[in-house]
Amino acid sequence: MADVYKKKKPVIFDSKIEPADIQQGALGDCYFLSALSVMAEKPERIRKLFLSDQINEAGVYGVRMTKNGVTQDVVVDDFVPVYKDKPAFSNTKGVELWVVLLEKAWAKVHGSYERIEAGQAHLTMRDLTGAPAYEYFIENTPGMFDLILAADKKDYIITSGCNADSEAEVAKLKAKGLVGEHSYGIIKAARVKDKDGKTVDLCQLRNPWGNFEWSGRWSDNSAEWTDELRKELGVVRADDGLFWMDFEDLNDFFPRVQICKYEDSFKFSACQQKGTYGCFTFNVAEEGMYTFAVSQFGERMVPRGEKYFYSDVRFFLLKLGQGDDAKPDNKDKVKYIDAKKSYYERDLYIECEKLAAGNYCIVCEVDWVEDSRQADRTYAITCYG
Repeated sequence: MADVYKKKKPVIFDSKIEPADIQQGALGDCYFLSALSVMAEKPERIRKLFLSDQINEAGVYGVRMTKNGVTQDVVVDDFVPVYKDKPAFSNTKGVELWVVLLEKAWAKVHGSYERIEAGQAHLTMRDLTGAPAYEYFIENTPGMFDLILAADKKDYIITSGCNADSEAEVAKLKAKGLVGEHSYGIIKAARVKDKDGKTVDLCQLRNPWGNFEWSGRWSDNSAEWTDELRKELGVVRADDGLFWMDFEDLNDFFPRVQICKYEDSFKFSACQQKGTYGCFTFNVAEEGMYTFAVSQFGERMVPRGEKYFYSDVRFFLLKLGQGDDAKPDNKDKVKYIDAKKSYYERDLYIECEKLAAGNYCIVCEVDWVEDSRQADRTYAITCYG
């Protein structure tokens, strides 16, 4: 990278980390960059991904991610594809390397840059953080804006995708300042009163391109804004990729929303299991919020075009008795907590808002699809809390 940044020595992080630092390049990985842009709202979340934030003479760096339900330390060098003396793919506005290195680590985990083109943001957020991540279809989710509003107040990571099924739809979206088949970060949500006193639900989005914005209602130059509301929500007239939308409009153009329930103080742990049936006992030392998951080998790990299917999973969480009674086969001392079943999903979650301290057991059954890539029948059981 020293050959690219000749005038000023590159750094991992400059004085501060900002979402606006991210610049998408020739690679179609907006889903990945939109997730990074929302994480960058709280810079420490980006810093946690790096094993060291210092430049070294060897040009070798470590990035920590989770993949297939297991934490991985990914080692990368600072050689990246270049076009016209600039990184061909993602970049930053200055000489910071954090975006370039994270994108390269993401590509290395999956085998190539080509394999990280196009994707699902909620799976990406899960892999970057270890936190549970969900995708919601707005039309099928009553109270979707309330979910977004609550997630925003908790500083969860939120993204959304703008769909287009034809060239005509792409052109229609472009006329409104939107990009078809493109992922955006949802930065903020607010319920406000407009100039007529009517309640309006608004979402602030960011285009990872760093420019090209929505031009409809509540856009930067929209007549809907009052001076008071502009000041309250910090609205700036600039082609910086950041804009507000009425949730009604968002619902028209963004059919899905992804929410990652990232908590800064939580920890991720995992163990790998093999076979069709599994029984795993553990102790919860302190009452609190915990999310347990069964995670399978990811479809993105398979070369593009090859058939791969997730297996169905049945997943039970049981509370055991104390002392000699803390055995899964002691039916009188086992308490049912929750159970879930998946249908062709990579990650299956059981989320406990308030789990008491004590001994627990996870019982898992995997109805394996006959696939050579799952010949060893390995999966991971994870905990986040």
